[in-house]
Amino acid sequence: MATTPLEKFQMQQEEDGTWTVFDSATSPGREGRMIAGVSEKRALQYVEHLNAVFRSALPALPAAGLKLMREDQIPDFVRDVVATGCDIRAVGEDHYVVGDADLSVEAYEAAEPELDRIWKEYGDHSQLKLEIITYLHSIGRSYPEPPRH
Repeated sequence: MATTPLEKFQMQQEEDGTWTVFDSATSPGREGRMIAGVSEKRALQYVEHLNAVFRSALPALPAAGLKLMREDQIPDFVRDVVATGCDIRAVGEDHYVVGDADLSVEAYEAAEPELDRIWKEYGDHSQLKLEIITYLHSIGRSYPEPPRH
């Protein structure tokens, strides 16, 4: 499911027939839930309201010094993270990790300012989580590693 910043909040029907509203930048599991156990009508009201608020806030982001990463920046973002010496990999279909924990203390201390610069340069990328995961899978940066032929 590709998401855009304008579709940040979505809804899904649960097995018990109730509806859950979630932030599409996270997996629809518990950590991304905004509200759960409501009627379809109420969920739709929440989704429409949350997306309207989010859309209205978008123009203010640059003035507040905040940026949103664009989808076309994903390859450069991944390349820049890898260039720091950190690994970045998709884990399944819902997550990706930046492997700075694998670095020695000295290597981490050297990479940390560069990672901070990358995060500031590209801006918030949470709305592109699924697109980043898809890209990482497409270039073989996934865990477990894809089979080699």
